[in-house]
Amino acid sequence: MRVFLCVYNNFTVAVPMDSVSAVAVNGGPEIENTCKVKDDCISLPVMFDNLESVTRHSIVLKSKVTLLTTEIECETEIPDNMIFPLPNIFNSSLFSYLFNGIVFLAAQDKPVLLLNSEEIIKLIMKEKKND
Repeated sequence: MRVFLCVYNNFTVAVPMDSVSAVAVNGGPEIENTCKVKDDCISLPVMFDNLESVTRHSIVLKSKVTLLTTEIECETEIPDNMIFPLPNIFNSSLFSYLFNGIVFLAAQDKPVLLLNSEEIIKLIMKEKKND
């Protein structure tokens, strides 16, 4: 599976490329990192309580939802046999449902969590419904 890797403080997020329609560099003034969901946009640094992270890229999913994220460090291929279910310890984390796998890569000193794009879309729809 081809993914984009975005590094956060304690983990790395892998965004599956097959769910992505476009990537943009955020230029100009810093995008406000104060709200988790706004319109069809979700701030991953805010969601992951990583407010000190700088939002460098926007990843537009095929569903038209935009993910604001840290810098995309690279794109890479992760073999399916290297993706494991999340350990039960992650169930206590509020955002664990946003991930559908974990990968341990030798090049990364942090676990790589595979983003579940469908759950992100559900979150956006739920937030819009509550507005």
